[in-house]
Amino acid sequence: MFNRHLAWISLLLIASAHAHHPWVLSEQANAAAGESMAFSVYFGHEFPIAEPLADERIDAVQLIGPDGDLIETGTADLTTGELEQPGFHVLGVQQSRGYWTRTTEGGRAQSREGLPNAVHCSQSINGSKTFFQVGQGRDHALSQALGHPLELLIKSDPSTLEADQEIRVALVFNGPPQTGSVMLFDAESGEDPVETFTTDDDGLARLPISGPAPWLLLAVVEEDYPDPQVCDVRRFRATLTIPAGAE
Repeated sequence: MFNRHLAWISLLLIASAHAHHPWVLSEQANAAAGESMAFSVYFGHEFPIAEPLADERIDAVQLIGPDGDLIETGTADLTTGELEQPGFHVLGVQQSRGYWTRTTEGGRAQSREGLPNAVHCSQSINGSKTFFQVGQGRDHALSQALGHPLELLIKSDPSTLEADQEIRVALVFNGPPQTGSVMLFDAESGEDPVETFTTDDDGLARLPISGPAPWLLLAVVEEDYPDPQVCDVRRFRATLTIPAGAE
C-alpha cells in the first residue's frame, strides 16, 4: 500500500541537489571468486569524487550475497572479506545520525537545544548502497531492502544493465513504497542531476540510464522532528551507485 505518511519529498527543490549527501563506490564492478573488494565512502555534492566520509561517521557496513543472506556487517575497514558466491553482491553503508543547526552566527553540528539564536535545525539520516558482481554469476538480491529508513531498490536484472537502457527502481520509506522524486547523476553531471523522475503510488519509476558511468540515484524525504524544542526536521537521504562496468 502507498505510504501516506505526512513526510514530503524535497528533491523537487533545486537546493536539494546541492546539499551534502553520502555515496559509496566499489573499487571495481567485478571481482573474481576468492578476491576481496575495496570500497570508498564519500560525502559531498559533486559526484563521483568528493571528500571521504570520516571513519567515525560510518555507523554500519552491510554486505548481502546473491542469495539475499547477510555475509558480514561491521564498520569502516572499507574492504570486504574473501568473496566466494558467484553473482551480484549489495554493499550498504549507514552514516551516523547527526544534527546541523543554522544560527544567526553560523552553523553548529548540534541540535537547537542550548542555542537561543537557532534559526533552523535538521537531523540527517543517510543510507548509501552500491553493488558489484563476483565471477560470472547472475543471481542477485538487489530488490531486497537492507533496512535503511529510506532506500532505493533496483527491480531490473543487473546482468543486462548498460548505458542508454531503462531500469526499474523502487523507493521505500520505513518499509512501505514511497511516492517521490529520484535524481539521476552521471560521472560528468557534478552538482546538477541529469534528470529527475517521480515514483508512482507503488513507489516505482522507470529510469533511462544515460551519460558516462558511474551513475548515482538520490532520493530525499523530510518530516517534522518529533520535538520542536530539539530540532525542526528530520531529513532522510538514500543513494544508490551504479558502478562503471556494470554493463
